[in-house]
Amino acid sequence: MEGITQAQVESIKKLSTARLIAKLLKVGYTDEKIEGMDRNTMMQTWAECVADGKDKLEVVAERTFVAYDVDLEREKLQFEKHKFEAEQISKQTEMESRRAEIESHEKLKLAEIESQEKLKHAELKLKEQKFFSRM
Repeated sequence: MEGITQAQVESIKKLSTARLIAKLLKVGYTDEKIEGMDRNTMMQTWAECVADGKDKLEVVAERTFVAYDVDLEREKLQFEKHKFEAEQISKQTEMESRRAEIESHEKLKLAEIESQEKLKHAELKLKEQKFFSRM
């Protein structure tokens, strides 16, 4: 473990085997290569990575994946907001149209019933007149 500080050596020794494996995988070692290593070899390999600065590349790579574009997210939210508002307007328009259709249908039914009642009333008057004219 040459080329690294005593503090780095101590921190490498404290790493669990699982953590060592994860770190080696992140810097590009394959499962097959790691499986052939014992713990001491993994610690030595990781120490070499630290000395070469590959451990810093790991941190940079992690940060790259976590990038967050505030402007892009704001645009997405704005788009979703407009989409939602348009859907609400569409639904409201559809409901108003349906309500107007139902009211129109009810008015037609009411007019039909009224005309039938008037017709029955007129027929009744006609029958009455015929009945009284026979007398």
